[in-house]
Amino acid sequence: MENSDQCRLAIRKRLRVLYYEPSTGYGGSSRCLLHWLKFIDNKRFESVVVVHFNGPAIKEIKKLDAVVVVHCLYITLLKRLSLVVKGGTVISYLVFFAEFIFNILPITIFLIILAKLKKVDLIDVNSSVITGIPAILAARILRIPCSCHLHDTRVMTKKEIYFGKMVHTFFVLTKDALRVYGDLGRDRLVLLYNGIDPEDCKMSQAVKERRLEFNIPEQDFIFGKGRR
Repeated sequence: MENSDQCRLAIRKRLRVLYYEPSTGYGGSSRCLLHWLKFIDNKRFESVVVVHFNGPAIKEIKKLDAVVVVHCLYITLLKRLSLVVKGGTVISYLVFFAEFIFNILPITIFLIILAKLKKVDLIDVNSSVITGIPAILAARILRIPCSCHLHDTRVMTKKEIYFGKMVHTFFVLTKDALRVYGDLGRDRLVLLYNGIDPEDCKMSQAVKERRLEFNIPEQDFIFGKGRR
């Protein structure tokens, strides 16, 4: 009886999710996160987003009333070096050690403290494993579930395979990604297509004017390059 009451309580409460968004805010991953947070049921989920940069999508996320956005310092140069240096070399190990000391470790500690203060139930990494290591480690230390959204489709590095073992669930975007990431374990892979914002599909005033100008019926499909 006690266990069933605990289960019902767990279902009723709002799930607190910490989203780790290490991108600049100019790419597709941050735009996807914006759409998720825009349409998420705030009665069921409480969202905290940790970012390092302030690109357009992140600025839009900050405007969402029910979302808490927290900035964390990040040394970009070290991450860039770790991504371009050839793996398996002495230099690559030195660069990763430096990044671990000055980037990964401080951010991991920051995420642990924040997750404890916010009483987070789940940490979601909105990036590849290699850029999401601090969040993965924080979830591991706190012993809470960690999910990871893989927005690209490529062979994982050895470091990613190692740290990927600490992730509970991976979300992929295509059937091809299911095949490429199959070694992670089919039971840990979930195919989740990106959604679209219905507002983005509405016909703009400029398009309406062009249809009238060229006498194009509304049911006819048109495409073209807009002005910037």
